[in-house]
Amino acid sequence: DDSNGQYVPLADERVKPFLEGYGYKAIDANTWQQIPGPLGCPSLEFRVERNEKVKRVTVYIVACSISATTSQSSTEARFAWSSKKTLQSLQKDLHTKVKDTLGNAKYDEHFSTTPFAASGGIFGGPKGTTERLHRWVGSYAGCINRGAAPPSLVALALHYFEADHGGVQ
Repeated sequence: DDSNGQYVPLADERVKPFLEGYGYKAIDANTWQQIPGPLGCPSLEFRVERNEKVKRVTVYIVACSISATTSQSSTEARFAWSSKKTLQSLQKDLHTKVKDTLGNAKYDEHFSTTPFAASGGIFGGPKGTTERLHRWVGSYAGCINRGAAPPSLVALALHYFEADHGGVQ
């Protein structure tokens, strides 16, 4: 975030080194060296657990985790954290970027059964918003874990949801 509290995404040249700290292998912001998949690559999980009012603004609590299992053993490294985001931020800083990056056809392929929540301004969305957001962020994690998202969208997820532990070792 910048000093105004607005989300500032990673520059493309920072994507590769940022992802390396989490066990992802990218050539650049658009190309994988090793496409994420079930073995040897991290797995992300996002869940919108609930919402709460903070100074009359609805924020959504997103539970996040990243885990990785090495092929040499069944040892799993796992890191979990949570992030608080407004619907307005989720739409502007995450959803729009994901949709623009994937393009309409690929976006529809991965999100057609989990549409993004209806906008409700800074005060949150209509009834069912938390559940719709929960399903959407789950689809986003699935898209990443299947290797369908480029490195820039994996970095966006980790950076936007504030995974600041320094990476999974």
